[in-house]
Amino acid sequence: PYLLYFILAGLIMRPFFSPGFLFFLDMAWGPRIDLTDYLANGLASSFPLAVIFKFLSFFMAVELTQKLLLWFILFFAASAMYGFARSYMKIEWAIGSGLFYLINPYVYERFLAGQWLVLLGYGFFPLAFKLFLEFIKNPRNKELISFSLAIAIYPILSLHWFYISSLVFAAAGLIKIWRIRGRGVFNFLALKKLLIFIAIFIAINSFWLFSFFAPAGVWQKITLNDFKAYATQTDNNFGVYFNVLSLYGFWDQFNFLPKDFFPLWPALTIFILIFSALGVYSLIRNKRFVGMLILIIFLPVLLIAAGYGQGFSKILVNLLYYILPGFKGLRETEKAVGLLAFIYALCFPLGLKYFIDYFGVKLKSLAVVTAWLLPV
Repeated sequence: PYLLYFILAGLIMRPFFSPGFLFFLDMAWGPRIDLTDYLANGLASSFPLAVIFKFLSFFMAVELTQKLLLWFILFFAASAMYGFARSYMKIEWAIGSGLFYLINPYVYERFLAGQWLVLLGYGFFPLAFKLFLEFIKNPRNKELISFSLAIAIYPILSLHWFYISSLVFAAAGLIKIWRIRGRGVFNFLALKKLLIFIAIFIAINSFWLFSFFAPAGVWQKITLNDFKAYATQTDNNFGVYFNVLSLYGFWDQFNFLPKDFFPLWPALTIFILIFSALGVYSLIRNKRFVGMLILIIFLPVLLIAAGYGQGFSKILVNLLYYILPGFKGLRETEKAVGLLAFIYALCFPLGLKYFIDYFGVKLKSLAVVTAWLLPV
């Protein structure tokens, strides 16, 4: 599977490997990497990545670093999703899960906008989520350290996706606490683990936290006008919610989209939704914790992702802006569409498999290939 994803990511990147730099909206690199660019509004959370790129610039051309970085991000996203899916399905289905996570409108739009940090955080989510689920299942020191380190480096990879994932982990933690209520959850050992987690996080992220939240820092400059400027785009025929369910909605609409060339895209969305719902049902039926979590967070994720693109969800965003700590730092709520991509990538193959097993479909191999090729 990893070789397949590596080759596929290379095929996607192949047209971009002609000589010269890639100039995307948020990725206009030049021949020199100036570390002072990351100090304009205080020390940026991604500064360690800039240091790595600066170091690599002594050994290879920056334009090559740029393209290899994008290649790695695409490969990493598919591989991380495959690794997560293997805990829930056999290899032939998990391969399709990784393909779905790589090939979808969300990745397409963000890639052409050059939002490599968003895609890096999107790719890291399945790995971080897997470590989190392992920790709450077996809260031993080994799992605690692994999860704590993953969360601690998450803001460096992608500050916005760190926040998005934190909301998911918080929801999962509350569900877990509710399920084991009355068993002495809040004891000294739990407090000790929490303090260890906080200590690791602050130790790794202290270099940017203070400047970010300073009186003149970036945090103070974010207002509701940012959410309005980066409002989720609607579809002229089907509205904003169906657009988001189809993994579209990025505010920059200057590129041709897959749906512009594929008139049957609404039917494809409905097809994916039906089998994804069946996949959630199979997870809950098998008493898998992630199934209950997806069932609970799906509607809130949809509303947050729609954001300023629709009246009701706009009211919700305005409310969360004032009452939910850290929410205003998100600035653009359509980033949460990546969570829907994760849900589809996990649940669609499971739903298709459940359908095949339930009805005893004979052409099982054909169905597996369909699950692979459908994203394409």
